[in-house]
Amino acid sequence: MTYLVEFAARAARDLEILYLEKNVAESLAAARWFNQLELAVNSLASHPYRCPVAPEARRAKRKFRNLL
Repeated sequence: MTYLVEFAARAARDLEILYLEKNVAESLAAARWFNQLELAVNSLASHPYRCPVAPEARRAKRKFRNLL
């Protein structure tokens, strides 16, 4: 079963800022790091329970998980 993986607006914005700050387009090490991050996040679609439930999920009406 495949699950939906969504980025919060702030997380997407933070990733874009990191991409620009680390100059991923020009740095091989930064590009490798960014690509590994993308793979890890996308793997949550098929393996969502590999990360713990986020502490703030207790206050929310739904469960969501932290990938640290």
